[in-house]
Amino acid sequence: MQADRQSMQANRQASASQLQSSRQAGASERQGSRQAQQEQLQSTRSSTAKDLQSSRQQDRTATREDWQSQGTQRQEDRQNYAEDARRQRQDYADDYLDDYHGRYYHGGYPVGAGLAVAGAVAVGTAITASAFQALSCPMTPVAVGGYTYYQCGSTWYQPAYQGSQVNYVVVNPPQ
Repeated sequence: MQADRQSMQANRQASASQLQSSRQAGASERQGSRQAQQEQLQSTRSSTAKDLQSSRQQDRTATREDWQSQGTQRQEDRQNYAEDARRQRQDYADDYLDDYHGRYYHGGYPVGAGLAVAGAVAVGTAITASAFQALSCPMTPVAVGGYTYYQCGSTWYQPAYQGSQVNYVVVNPPQ
């Protein structure tokens, strides 16, 4: 009996030892598996983080490039607007000066106006101030539309300047 007991006890110890060994092997295996999963999870996280960082950097770069492009476009638009405004001002000034010179230096009638006979003098004929004063009829000044005209019988004159001299040009009757 005692031998049976010792044998049972030895079997129990052997069994407990196998069980302990099996538990340790299972624990070691589980720990290895957990470590592998954690390493894989860490690798996945690291890869995902790198991908996200790369994506954010690309987005920032694209946004910065778009912003710079828009800034450049806005600057070009402002420059074009300023250039157009300058051209318009210059054109206006040129037109004004052309009109001014045409009106005051060339008789005050539109270019290409036809000739009309006013008495014996043709429209567009210019006379000097001394010839104007020597005319035999009395000069009657008449203001029409902000301009002063002079009437001598049926002939109308308008003062026009050539340099610093005043001449008088025969014009159609003002309206």
